[in-house]
Amino acid sequence: MWVTVSEELVNYVKKVVYSEMTVIEEAPSYPFPIFMVIGETKEPFKRLYKKLRPYGLVPLLRRTEDGRIILRILSYPQPPLQRKKSIRVNIILFIATLVTVSLFAFIYISGLVEYGLIPSPSPFDLLVNVALYTIAIFSIIGLHEIGHKIAAYLHGIDSSPPYFIPFFPFGTMGAFIIQRSPPVNRDALFDIGISGPLVSFVCTIPVAMAGIHLSYIVSSTTVEQIPTIVIPMPMLIHILSWIANMSIPDYATVILHPLGIAAWLGALVTALNLFPIWQLDGGHVFIAVFGRKNHKVATAVALMILFLLGYWLMFFLLLLLLMFSGGEHPGALDEVSPLSTSRKIIFLIAIVILILCIAPPASA
Repeated sequence: MWVTVSEELVNYVKKVVYSEMTVIEEAPSYPFPIFMVIGETKEPFKRLYKKLRPYGLVPLLRRTEDGRIILRILSYPQPPLQRKKSIRVNIILFIATLVTVSLFAFIYISGLVEYGLIPSPSPFDLLVNVALYTIAIFSIIGLHEIGHKIAAYLHGIDSSPPYFIPFFPFGTMGAFIIQRSPPVNRDALFDIGISGPLVSFVCTIPVAMAGIHLSYIVSSTTVEQIPTIVIPMPMLIHILSWIANMSIPDYATVILHPLGIAAWLGALVTALNLFPIWQLDGGHVFIAVFGRKNHKVATAVALMILFLLGYWLMFFLLLLLLMFSGGEHPGALDEVSPLSTSRKIIFLIAIVILILCIAPPASA
């Protein structure tokens, strides 16, 4: 669908551009001229966007290699208002993920009982532990996506409900939302990218504290005689264990309560999403902070780090997505106006969170 371009619309576009931006040159182009602008751009661009959006148009602001600021007007029709968006797929995926997450918790606890690592729980206790893991996982992952949706809403960006991804062995590979309109500037792009990891990080902390308190300490001799999976803990869990004054005798091993596994997954989801790869949350953040110039290099370096850390499944899945998508990040409409200082400070905090949450993958 393309907007109808009339002379009246062209004249309106020129009028609002000249009223909001400081135009020093105008180059002929169809259907709208290309404008060269100078001066303050952030707030004028936001006002220009609001004036053009009802007409199915968006402004695009870029800086050329020689430092000039170029403003283009593009067709970006709004979706029909009368069309109701179906959430059937979202509901099906939610239910499927609910089943796989609950199933993992049940199998995990049953395995601990079978190998004599914990006493056999009553049916009620088993149900409670399965429910605790399920609630924790959906709190961390679900609120992660809600964080994105709130940020998108605050910046006037339309987005889909969360799509949960059922996956084994732990029940899920996370979730995602689809943006239906572009972020206006770097501030909006940054907020959309950083909001999810910040929320999941905050949610992971109480889950981890509960998981540390409820985890089981058993004899190392007993553990050595059965098949186990070693889960290296991120620095965050070690710090919280120290705060909780958790002491482990030399002869003992910690068997994670399901909430401990949920906390580990929460830290993992937070860390992986902060990697500056493609259109992951960290990719949004990287472009908002540094621009798109070195984004492909950052993506390649981050993928290599994932590979070296041993996250091979994640590495190959992202590599396939990059190959089929072309690897281009759409960025923001205004990539000229600078990121706010407060967001640059939050970016430094995000680096600390990444360091706290990353750890090698589980291994047999």
